[in-house]
Amino acid sequence: MYRICIGDKNSKRARDLHLLKQLKLVLKDNTVESETLESTVKSLILDMKISSIAQQGLERVLSTKFLSVNVMRKILQACLQQFTDKDCLDIDSKMFVRYSELKDGLLQTYQMLVKSHQAIVDQENNQSSENEKDPVIDVDGMFSEMGTTNVFIRDKSDCLGRQQGPSFKFT
Repeated sequence: MYRICIGDKNSKRARDLHLLKQLKLVLKDNTVESETLESTVKSLILDMKISSIAQQGLERVLSTKFLSVNVMRKILQACLQQFTDKDCLDIDSKMFVRYSELKDGLLQTYQMLVKSHQAIVDQENNQSSENEKDPVIDVDGMFSEMGTTNVFIRDKSDCLGRQQGPSFKFT
């Protein structure tokens, strides 16, 4: 069927759909992360020419449970590099770049939270029960690594339009 679709005027789309199907099969057949898997997934996504199909592939990668955050970020950054290197981006490509940037930011935030949690756990393990202190976390340092200048943390009820709970601002 793939050979029949290649002759069609939508051969770019047919090729990308075929690559997306291959990506789904590769992720389904593997249950363990490896360098081979990482390079295969990266090459399949980077071979896709239509950004909306590449985004579907990226969504599939991000929803794969056995892939580590580092591998997901490497794949995201490769996609970002490929699509931002193009001179003329159409609206779909710009949206894909923005989507990738947001997902990369979320993964980076997750990594920072894991690091800070691990630092707290390590500090609690190192403290004796007699000399308990509040853990010290360098929040400014964490957010400066991310390039974020203002971060607002509010109670989730604030999303519903009600002002409840404290509001904090880190700068």
